[in-house]
Amino acid sequence: MAPAATNYPVHLLLFFLAGSLLEQSNRQSSELAALAERQERVTVEGTILEPPVLREETVTVVVRVDRLPGMENGKVAGEKIRVTIYKPETVLALGDKILFPAKLRAFRNFNNPGRYDYALAMQPGAFPAPLQ
Repeated sequence: MAPAATNYPVHLLLFFLAGSLLEQSNRQSSELAALAERQERVTVEGTILEPPVLREETVTVVVRVDRLPGMENGKVAGEKIRVTIYKPETVLALGDKILFPAKLRAFRNFNNPGRYDYALAMQPGAFPAPLQ
């Protein structure tokens, strides 16, 4: 057997091991995700990053969290969240600074085995948690 052929399984194993270690090191823990798992109520101060999406009775906006008043650890600054506002009283625009109370909720699936995994799709970094 040629020497290169005997090293192939070792190289393949090292390749997958290195890839899994790099993937784990790229993931940052999210303080907002931990709060969402506990369904915490918080006050959020943030900036609207994308144009609001208007529906009949709701407005959905993507907000960069600037801080959580009362929780000044600074870990959540810069995280993005999707916020749904029911029956908004004012018109929101891109770049607006907003302050609002919210109940954090983790993304969840719809109990439909074998179908699209919504919670997993949202996990890699787009949004740690939706808000209401």
